[in-house]
Amino acid sequence: MEKGQENRFSAMNPLEFAALGGGQIAYIREVEADEEEAASVGSLNPDAKMKLFALHGADGQPIMVSENRDEVIANAFQINLMPLTVH
Repeated sequence: MEKGQENRFSAMNPLEFAALGGGQIAYIREVEADEEEAASVGSLNPDAKMKLFALHGADGQPIMVSENRDEVIANAFQINLMPLTVH
């Protein structure tokens, strides 16, 4: 790295990071049924050990939860979001 270039790339602040991909990208994350985000989105009443899939907007806002990953992916496309998987 050349001298004076070390500050060329700075860390994004939380607001900038939340806006990244806003309205275009969503992410899918596997969650347990007893996690707060699973309860906050859907009307599911699953077993506490059940694995679910949660769809979130780029800003982290929960959109939906389902037992079926393909349903979550289809929902993302239906509302014009590109789904990405988070591990």
